[in-house]
Amino acid sequence: FLGSAAPRRDEALVEPLARGEVGFWTLMPSAFITWIFAKSIQNAAVLGGYFGVLGGVGYAGWYTSFASAAAVGYVLRTRHGFTSLPRAVERCYGPWASG
Repeated sequence: FLGSAAPRRDEALVEPLARGEVGFWTLMPSAFITWIFAKSIQNAAVLGGYFGVLGGVGYAGWYTSFASAAAVGYVLRTRHGFTSLPRAVERCYGPWASG
């Protein structure tokens, strides 16, 4: 009549995953990332429509900024021992530069 007893905490966390259910905090970021990629494809298509192949290539070039930022971050961490980009900026350019 009133339903089953409340599950223990460990059961409450594991059981939905065992049943294949997806929670809000898994679904929401996935949907957001999917929307971002869909919007990116639309933007590339629009730029391609306006500027031809160069528009699409230019938009694809924007994605190389992610790879170059990752490479810079990797080098700063592994070769120079910085824990973050603001720490690197502060050490190289002073505390006023890192805000």
